[in-house]
Amino acid sequence: MMRAGRMAPMYPALASVFAVLYAEGDPSAPDLARARAALIAEGVPFEETAPPAAPPAAPALLARGTLAYTALTFDQARRDLEAAWQEAARTGAAGLEPEALADLALTLALVRDAVGDRAAWDAFVAAAALAPARALDPARVPPRALDAWGRAQEAVRAGPHGALAVMADPSDARAWIDGRPGAAVETLPYGEHFVRIEAPGFESAGTRVTLAEPRRVERVALRLAAAPEPLVEAARRRSGGASA
Repeated sequence: MMRAGRMAPMYPALASVFAVLYAEGDPSAPDLARARAALIAEGVPFEETAPPAAPPAAPALLARGTLAYTALTFDQARRDLEAAWQEAARTGAAGLEPEALADLALTLALVRDAVGDRAAWDAFVAAAALAPARALDPARVPPRALDAWGRAQEAVRAGPHGALAVMADPSDARAWIDGRPGAAVETLPYGEHFVRIEAPGFESAGTRVTLAEPRRVERVALRLAAAPEPLVEAARRRSGGASA
């Protein structure tokens, strides 16, 4: 439960008395909203802070899932790779270089195919949209998967392309598309693509978008939130910049 109250400074030089709201999880949670309202009603100055965002788990999940696939431990491989894929969708593939992102989609397709999951085709197409020229080793990939991969590549090559425009707030944020630096507007094959924006002093934001409709431009709007300050730094700023 969120608690808030008056807090004495950790250092003698921090003379002001203020409150700190330290929030883990959803910043719109009801208990946090009540704490804010109570502090405002009492006229107590306060700062909000939160733990820094955890580093992306997708790279480690991809490595572990790939090892499990190689060992033919398909259930474990599927759990890890599906978790990595879901995180990539939420973060715009944070922590994944272009080759790693394509590896994730392709290995997930191979695992799904190995267990007879009909969703394997969707993953093959997603991988082909990310790496249309990737060649697979026939000695390491089953014939059925090789055939599916070839058909997915051909579908992507022969299919339509769409324009993807990233609208970032702040406007000078750096955009990444499918794990590589992106332009303001890019022409991409229809399918799933990953968009992320970053800027100093802000937490990154990302999403997954599907180009699948005959629109002139698919616009993706992303807004960055300020990165939380460490608790002590917030206290020092509130007290006028004093230091220990």
